Order: sequence, then structure tokens, then C-alpha cells
Amino acid sequence: MAAGIPEDVPPVAAHEAQAFQAFVIDGVTKQLQKDNKAERLPEFIRAAGAYGKGDLDADSFLLTLADLFGEQRSLKLLPSLARLVKNDDRRRSLLKAARGAGVVEVLGADSPNGGAAAPEPAAVAAPAPEPV
Repeated sequence: MAAGIPEDVPPVAAHEAQAFQAFVIDGVTKQLQKDNKAERLPEFIRAAGAYGKGDLDADSFLLTLADLFGEQRSLKLLPSLARLVKNDDRRRSLLKAARGAGVVEVLGADSPNGGAAAPEPAAVAAPAPEPV
């Protein structure tokens, strides 16, 4: 699912961080406008900030990205977003979570995937003993 996600990316150098962050925010803004979701930019900014500070786990951040941009687009954005995470462990954790199977899948009737989660499989009963 996430074959192109690297194990790590170099963090943005201090002298380029502000320009790179502006570049990312500009790209995110344009994508959200294109998808008629411009009003959700603050949601992205809050989630990204919370992840960077350690207040949000990688899976939750990925779910937010998938909800905002769709799974495929989120996975394409992720290496660039990860460069903004200064903490090495958190940056690698985010990339690792994206490489995991089904991590950014959003299920439910109102999800971008458009379907409800599959029902739990019925338990298989042991066969009844033969009468003697």
C-alpha cells in the first residue's frame, strides 16, 4: 500500500525551515481549495502542530491526513511533511506508520471510502457430537 514511503527523510535545515513550511502550507491550501475543503486548513495546521509537539500519535495524524486529502494523496505528501518534524523518533515513527498496512484507511458510512466497516465474522461453533 505504501511502497514508496522511505524509512527516514532528512529534517529541514534550520535556515530553510520557515521557507519550507510556507511552501508546504501553500501546497496544502491549494489542494484543500481544489477539493472545496479550504475551511479545513486550520484542522490540518492543528493536527500537524499537535503531532510535531508529541500531542498526537502517528496513526491519528495519518487518519486526519487521509480524511483531508484521501489516502493516496496523503501518502504522497507524507515524506515532505515528515521533513518538518524535528524529532528524529517522531519523524521515523510517522513514516513507519505510513508504511504499515491499512493504517490510513478510514472506514464508516461517512468516510471517503464510502462504505461501512465489514461486520465481525460469526464465530464458528464446534460440531455437535454424534449421538451414540
